[in-house]
Amino acid sequence: METVLKDRKQLRRLFTIACNSFDKAENQLSCVDKINKLKLIEEKALLMMACEEKFKQLLYSENTSDTEIEREVDESETYIDRWRSLKQKLESFVIEQLS
Repeated sequence: METVLKDRKQLRRLFTIACNSFDKAENQLSCVDKINKLKLIEEKALLMMACEEKFKQLLYSENTSDTEIEREVDESETYIDRWRSLKQKLESFVIEQLS
């Protein structure tokens, strides 16, 4: 479980750095550059979500309290919701680019 925890921490960190970088630069980027940056974030998000799922399965398989599981799932959802929001932006930029 320790390895998954460390992996999750690093994936969350890299995802957050990429999101913050996009947020800072978004207004100065062309539509194509926004799409490219968001596709890179998507790769990080997919890796992070796979790790989150692995961690969740470990939580369920161990003697973990419901309170701790809820706390971990809630925290995980904040990262996943951040990706969902950016994914909607990505989809709108792709549509804009195709128009």
